[in-house]
Amino acid sequence: MRKSFKVVVIFILLFSNSLFAVTPTLLSGFQQKKEQKQWVDSVISTMTLDEQIGQLFMITADVSLAKNNVEKLTSYIENQKIGGLLFAKSTIESQAKLTNLLQSQARIPLFISLDGEWGLSMRIDGTTRFPKNIALGAIKDTHLVYEYGREVALQCKLMGIHINFAPVLDINNNPNNPVINIRSFGENRERVTEAALAYAKGLESEGVISVGKHFPGHGDTSTDSHLGLPTLNLSLKRIDSLELYPFKKYIKSGLSGMMVGHLYLPVFDNDTIPASMSSSVITDLLKNELGFEGLIFTDALVMKAIASKGESVAVKALMAGNDILLNPANPIVEHRAVLQAVLSGVIDSSTIARKCRKVLSYKFISGLNHYQPIDLNSLSNRLNTIASELLNHTLAQQSLTLLKNSENKIPLSHLDLESIAIVSIGDKNTTFQSTSHLYANVVSFSVTESTTVDQFNAVVSALKGFSTVIVGIYSDKAENVTRVNQLLSQMDNRNQLVTSFFVSPYKMSVYKQLVNESKAVLMAYESTPIVQHNAAQLLFGGVEANGHLPVTVDSLFAYQSGLKSEKTRLSYQLPESVGLDSKKLIRIDSIVNDALRAQAIPGCQVLVAKNGSVVYNKNFGYFDYAGTHPVDTYDLYDLASMTKATATVPALMLLYDQNQFLLRDKLERFIPQLKGTDVGDITVKEALYHQSGLPAFIPFYQMLFDSGSYEGSLVSVTQSNKYPMQIDENLYAQKNLSFDKMYVSEKEIPPYRVKVAENFYLNPAYYDIMMKRLIDTKLASKQKYVYSDLNFMLLRMMINNLSQTTIDSLLAKKLYSKLGAFNTGYLPLRKFDRLHIAPTENDHFFRNQLLIGNVDDELAALAGGVEGNAGLFSNANDIAKLCQMLLNKGEYGGEKLINRETVQLFMNAKSPDSRRGLGFDKPNPIKPSNGPTSDLAPLSTVGHTGFTGTCFWIDPENQLIYIFLSNRVYPNRWNKKLSQMDTRTLIQDAIYNAIIQNRK
Repeated sequence: MRKSFKVVVIFILLFSNSLFAVTPTLLSGFQQKKEQKQWVDSVISTMTLDEQIGQLFMITADVSLAKNNVEKLTSYIENQKIGGLLFAKSTIESQAKLTNLLQSQARIPLFISLDGEWGLSMRIDGTTRFPKNIALGAIKDTHLVYEYGREVALQCKLMGIHINFAPVLDINNNPNNPVINIRSFGENRERVTEAALAYAKGLESEGVISVGKHFPGHGDTSTDSHLGLPTLNLSLKRIDSLELYPFKKYIKSGLSGMMVGHLYLPVFDNDTIPASMSSSVITDLLKNELGFEGLIFTDALVMKAIASKGESVAVKALMAGNDILLNPANPIVEHRAVLQAVLSGVIDSSTIARKCRKVLSYKFISGLNHYQPIDLNSLSNRLNTIASELLNHTLAQQSLTLLKNSENKIPLSHLDLESIAIVSIGDKNTTFQSTSHLYANVVSFSVTESTTVDQFNAVVSALKGFSTVIVGIYSDKAENVTRVNQLLSQMDNRNQLVTSFFVSPYKMSVYKQLVNESKAVLMAYESTPIVQHNAAQLLFGGVEANGHLPVTVDSLFAYQSGLKSEKTRLSYQLPESVGLDSKKLIRIDSIVNDALRAQAIPGCQVLVAKNGSVVYNKNFGYFDYAGTHPVDTYDLYDLASMTKATATVPALMLLYDQNQFLLRDKLERFIPQLKGTDVGDITVKEALYHQSGLPAFIPFYQMLFDSGSYEGSLVSVTQSNKYPMQIDENLYAQKNLSFDKMYVSEKEIPPYRVKVAENFYLNPAYYDIMMKRLIDTKLASKQKYVYSDLNFMLLRMMINNLSQTTIDSLLAKKLYSKLGAFNTGYLPLRKFDRLHIAPTENDHFFRNQLLIGNVDDELAALAGGVEGNAGLFSNANDIAKLCQMLLNKGEYGGEKLINRETVQLFMNAKSPDSRRGLGFDKPNPIKPSNGPTSDLAPLSTVGHTGFTGTCFWIDPENQLIYIFLSNRVYPNRWNKKLSQMDTRTLIQDAIYNAIIQNRK
């Protein structure tokens, strides 16, 4: 029964300050009214009463092409003349095919709707999984939510969907709400309104009907309306000021659809009448008071909140003022009941006609007057675009909310001083863990419901050895909460906790002790791979924290809590995020695959970074042509001459910062053996420019052979019986060669302490012979550029003497560990399993073995694997950190590692006589095609190539990094196909051609 006239007057008075004029809906303004009226008139004039009633029914349909399902749905179309469909869970292909099939059966095109509160993926597998509303409510930039709505609309149109039952306008001010909860944008009426309207306007900007729900507000309920009827025993004043606030703004904005919820508000009706069946709520309030003219939908009529007691819910719903009856339990029975109600005069036929005209008007607005079937061609690709993925990453990143950050723990810094463990609670082998590995040498553990007591105790014991423990929460199940509390009770006092929640903020309260004991707390809202990927980046400084908590969390965190954090390290993003075209960048794949097919290389790593973000990081092929080990991100390659620019030059920068030398200083100042010699007269700058007068090389390793083991020349350019063994292109060696036993031993016994390779040890006295040979070398003109490893042999000696340590120790302590480049260094077999180190050549001449983890370069090998010209091992991901530090003018991870002026000096300087820089190689300024880089690379580009098939290039103008690592010398160094095919340069060409923005 309706409330008394007195109550209605009070109601009106309370709303007197917010009365709404009738507001035309936004979409209705997109079409010419005259054309719309003509089409509606022409259609309705041909319709029977059955058909008019049928247009008001929207049924839920199983997505199956099975004969019985198709026949059932076709029957509804033919017999009940239904006007629309809401599909249940489906796939892209099945829904698209069924839509086309059923549309072909309908005389009047069907409305196709979606219950897509967080996009198509809520119902359609294989589509973009956008964040849920609670996360979107954390995003400060509302325009991003608008773009999200727009993207959802574009996807809807591709799928032939005209209506989306979104946004949720409910304000979730009841943390125990079992049905709205994270479906709401939050607890604050202004914030909910801003986000919801942005989503709705985005939908309607592309012509998809938005449907605000659940009028008049489902946020403050404790009952799930799917299971029972919630009651909101609230005052009119409260409802007006809070629950109705977003709905009024939605109506005022001219948005198109409204769904009325199954909830009981005693203030509107004496009897227990759900709002969805209440004329007081729908006709008096929604239509008359608030002026809503758009389509009014019931919530699903199959829900138990409105379970019928022998009465037709469809009839009651129409009489209350609804336009479209959503998902009736029995469409046949309900259609018949409505027809009978009209025939008996309970419902006037003009009411049906008016509602039908409204439905047809919106079908016209949705383009159904010119219906076109769904184009099935490449539909999945057209739905899952780069733009959609980029938006999804941005939404996830911007929603992340840093709730606590004691002592500025986040972003994590001083990685050289940290030992970090990650414990996943409720999940294992997570994206959060794998992304963290890109930043630091973290150790991962997992605790799930299946973890045994012994396994759990082993985790607890292992964690005591770490300075920082990152906890990822994926579940609030009681057993997980218990395990976490047990973990906390046994943690080492030196452990610092960082916690990331991949659950609803409402579930944080059960982890109160964990929150209180954590130095930092991150709310990620959900556990999709994209969210986990960005959450890990935030903790390590790859992305900033920008989100604000959209709800209050118990006594832990207030509404709008949210701290800022800085970007201090590389991030891992999509190419388009930094102005690169993915479709053009993918050209790299085909270039590399050509090289693999030609056996120019067995495998490789390729990395591209721009503007501080890694946007391409792929592994190709295997360690060898037998395919025994697929290349992985963390596998190591012998960098060969890249060592000059990634080890020796940075080491010199560190010492230059300490005022240990000047570029004009002579080497004799730092290397006592050179005093008074011509070689000692070489300056640091001349050595770096390769203008020292030293020859290209001295065959030190060949001097180790016992002259008594061969006659004549050691090698020949012609193969013969005397020179059967190929050791290089057009170079052959004698057989049965042996080493001088004074200097070489197969065992590590005194005095043979320098390891050259496996079972190959050198007497360090041999280094004196090498130095004498070097010092006695007659120098050529210093004006002439001659690339020589000997320069960097001398520079390494200088570095060792100045630092009073070895170059490898200096770099490991002062640079690589601070960068988080824990996979970078000399002598990798001391730290890493040989199974993760790419083999280089199968050396049958000097070392008589396949080289794995022992440096390929002979000069470096004679130095025990640590030399200035070669010897460094690394992977592309680690080298990128070094390159980014240089682009950042010496800063990385929040630390200044090298002075800005020093970096600029070394990167900008160029020899007046060649293309060379201070240890760096550069493009050829006269004829770029004769240089080592792409013709498109600016002259400011610096980098280096390596004999084993490596290169890196840093372009400061475009803030661009390119790294290519391979073992092209496997199994033979004379494989020149990589250079002949120009693979590395072609890749660099592809990178520049992929830049969307104008190049300088």
